Order: sequence, then structure tokens, then C-alpha cells
Amino acid sequence: MDPWDAFDLNSSRMIALVGAGGKTSLMFALAALARNRGVPVITTTSTRIYPPTLQQSPALVLTEEAPHFPDRIRDGLSEHGHVTLARTRVEPGKLAGLTMETLDQLPAAFPTSLILIEADGAQGLPLKAPADHEPVIPSATDRVIAVMGLSALDRPLNGGRVFRPEIFARHAGLSPGEPITPEALARALFHPQGLLRAVPPRAPIIPFLNQADTVLPERARETAEELIRAGAGRVARVVWGSVLNKEFNMLKIEMKSNLKKANP
Repeated sequence: MDPWDAFDLNSSRMIALVGAGGKTSLMFALAALARNRGVPVITTTSTRIYPPTLQQSPALVLTEEAPHFPDRIRDGLSEHGHVTLARTRVEPGKLAGLTMETLDQLPAAFPTSLILIEADGAQGLPLKAPADHEPVIPSATDRVIAVMGLSALDRPLNGGRVFRPEIFARHAGLSPGEPITPEALARALFHPQGLLRAVPPRAPIIPFLNQADTVLPERARETAEELIRAGAGRVARVVWGSVLNKEFNMLKIEMKSNLKKANP
């Protein structure tokens, strides 16, 4: 399935990505889609990210090094169609995110651009639980994509698979070392102190199950169905697939009823 349609990008202006298991890869994959469609796109962060490669982003603007950074962004968008925006360089080799004030001003300043924000960190692991200060989602966000890595599914809960495993265990209702089931993933995602706690009230939520190539296809779909059930009233669709393999599937429901429609 075309990820542009799967993530309903035509209906979004500012998207925050939270979670683990491919969040950065997904952000730049969606940016490439936008650029190929002629939609100008800004990728940025509210926390910290590694500087993008030229393949990921053709232009980088740092607000503390460019007093007139909006002009630099416009020039970059005009020339390349895609700009990555951050505040400054910090150790060790990362870019510091924008302030909430700057992030909330971006949609008005760049009304024709798609803005993609990495809103938390995960240490490169498939799953995570947020710290007290996470996620950092701007109020102007109109869609949130919650990323989870299926390479941890049905495997023991430990620090090699989950960032902040003790917190995740509490949210998921598991003990350390127990298998991570679809039900546990759903409990962790929708826990009051979980990844979605800072989502603006009117922003739709799309869970994305990445690394689906690491599990049986029916197991990925079962997990998507469990998230649909657990997220009734908050989630209208779940996407699963593999960013690296450029494969995506979607499960969609009618909000007025139970599970209605599946798009393989």
C-alpha cells in the first residue's frame, strides 16, 4: 500500500513521530515521499537527533547559526524541496531540537509545507517507555504517528529490546523477562503515562508497527487488530510493514462500529 495514503498525509500539516523501532527512518522516508510529490517538507525535532546524511536530507539549517533562518529555510525548500531544521549542534554529535515556540510558529510561517517532527528518543531499540519529560509534542500538531518495532514481539522483555524496560513493564502489565505480546504492546501504548499522554486532544493517532518482516504476517495483523480494539475512540487505523523494505499495510475501522474494513 502507498504509505502516503496509509498515513493519510494529504490531511496533515504537522506530524509528530513518537516511540521506537524506526522512527527516524520513517520520518525521512515520508519526507522523501513528500519531496517526490512536489510537496515541500521540513524535518525537525523537539528533542535531539543525529545530523542527517545527504541521502536523508539535502539541506540543514540551524537556527542559532542563522539569524534569518526562515529565509534560509525558504531558500532550501525552493532549491531542494526538503530542509532539516534544528537549533544547534551539541555533544556527542547530535542536533538539539527546536523550542516549542519555534515549532508552533512553523505551520503559519510555511503554510504549504509538510512538517515532520521527531518528538522523543529511543536509543535505537525496538520499543520504549517515555521519561517524565516525554514526548515533547507541539500544540500545533495535527497528527501523531506512534512507532513500535515488531522485532521485540513474542520475545522476553529486557533492556536489549526496550528502552526503560522497568517503566515499560509497569505500563504493559508484564514482569521483566516475560514475552511481549500484542496485548502487552496495546496496554503500554494506551497507558495514561505512555507514549500518547502528550497528544493534543484533536490530533488523530496512527500506530505504526515497523519491522513486520521479522514476524509472521498473520502475527503482525493480529497485533494491528489488538491495537485497533484497545484504541477504540482514539485510533481509526493502524499501519504495519517495513520502512527498510518499503512495504506497508493498513487496517482501518469505521468509528461508529467495530472492526469494519481491512486493506491488505
